[in-house]
Amino acid sequence: MTDSVLLECLERGRRVVLPGFGAFIRSQGDDKAVFSPLLTRDDGVLEAHLRERYGIDGQQARRAIEEYVEKIKTEVTTHGEYIIAGLGALFTDEGEVFRLDYDPDYGAQASEAAQPVEGRSAMPDWKKSLPDIYAEKTPAGGGDLPKLQYQKPAQRELKFERKGEKRRADTIMIVAIIAALLAIGAILYGLLHSTSPPFDLKGII
Repeated sequence: MTDSVLLECLERGRRVVLPGFGAFIRSQGDDKAVFSPLLTRDDGVLEAHLRERYGIDGQQARRAIEEYVEKIKTEVTTHGEYIIAGLGALFTDEGEVFRLDYDPDYGAQASEAAQPVEGRSAMPDWKKSLPDIYAEKTPAGGGDLPKLQYQKPAQRELKFERKGEKRRADTIMIVAIIAALLAIGAILYGLLHSTSPPFDLKGII
């Protein structure tokens, strides 16, 4: 059983009962549809429609209905809703009761969004943002896909400067210069302020 069978029965009899699950009801006035979880008694309408359409027996028709109901429950449990194109979405409220969010355009909009619009490129946005240099375009009328070319990015020469070692060498040199200057200053100070007489080189010679 498919969603289209459900919609066919709903157009014919204005009500479709899924035994043990609930019923879809279309109002006479505004043609809107609702789902009632209270109407679960099998009226035999859906089974008869399946037997007529597919040429199957009653047991096969009932099995198809049961599988359809299980599919709805699984979809709602997994994804939070079951979409029926042209009718809306089934979901469960806080009390785990099935409800119908009626929107005949809901399923149709989802289907149209999945199909590429005629005359519009179906290429994803992330591919459109790639530069032209990464694809070699084929001649007009060609049916082949663009031949992708890989362009190796230019490698910039990296220069590593050991700034820490350079700073340490500069510091050591400055300290050495200062120490040398201090030593020279001390020697000069000692010579200038010395009280001992100068050496008599004549006496030594």
